[in-house]
Amino acid sequence: FLILKKIKPSILHSVALKPVIYGSLLSFILPKVKIINALGGLGFIFSSGSIKARVLRPIIFNLLKLVCRRKKNKIIIQNNDDLLFVIEKLGIKKENVSLIQGAGVDIKKFSTTKFADSPIVVMASRMIWDKGVKEFVNAAKVLNKKGIKAKFILVGKPDKQNPRFIPEKKLAKWNKLEFVDWIGYQENMVDIFKTALIVSLPSFYGEGIPKVLIEAMSCSRAIVTTDMPGCRDLVIDQLNGILVKPKDQKDLANALEKLILNPNLCKKMGQKGREMAVKKYNQEKIFRETLDLYLND
Repeated sequence: FLILKKIKPSILHSVALKPVIYGSLLSFILPKVKIINALGGLGFIFSSGSIKARVLRPIIFNLLKLVCRRKKNKIIIQNNDDLLFVIEKLGIKKENVSLIQGAGVDIKKFSTTKFADSPIVVMASRMIWDKGVKEFVNAAKVLNKKGIKAKFILVGKPDKQNPRFIPEKKLAKWNKLEFVDWIGYQENMVDIFKTALIVSLPSFYGEGIPKVLIEAMSCSRAIVTTDMPGCRDLVIDQLNGILVKPKDQKDLANALEKLILNPNLCKKMGQKGREMAVKKYNQEKIFRETLDLYLND
């Protein structure tokens, strides 16, 4: 409040659940500030079955209902499931909701590159259980047992702010497997995607639009992800990637096996993914849509 009082902004653009709630609460005492709330997915509170999430869910739900229904407050949603949620459950009017699909991708930076000679499957995310990291490693074990030669790379570090973070000891144990590498946080994802045949995110988390999958699509990589909000918005099943059941390591292993054994199919899916990224997820398009919200009442 003191920062906003000092800066006197004309627009407050809050990103993610907690800032959306804090920023919207302040709108009651700063009536001249235009409030734009961006929910990049509903996150841990609405997707986890843990006791903490179940306790917090009704509190957060009612707070969102209170702050987001104000006529002046605009809300940005990233996927179709969350769009229905805010309109039907929170009771927000359609004219106050904008569907802007993700943060966009730099299609020049994340561009088409040739595949590496050996099959590599990449999973890049925060290392939390709900992103499907265990399922990814278990699928790798299944395929290795079947004699399918591939390398499975985990990219990312544990998010210790999230109660569902994976301990480094567990990641280090997986890293000892001959066919799994955990390489931690990486700044240059373009180079990571260059090595990949497939990019997978078997998440059952409350995603918005996963940026890592848009970037992979822009690099012409086939993607394997779950039939979950946000993830399924990016995939036309069997056309630019494969959708699998959440928390189903066998289904994930089958999808990965199909693509590992068929590089030409990966190439075709990657080409379609690139087309979709350029048309729908180009960051210039996303920037224009966001700027329109700033400029229009």
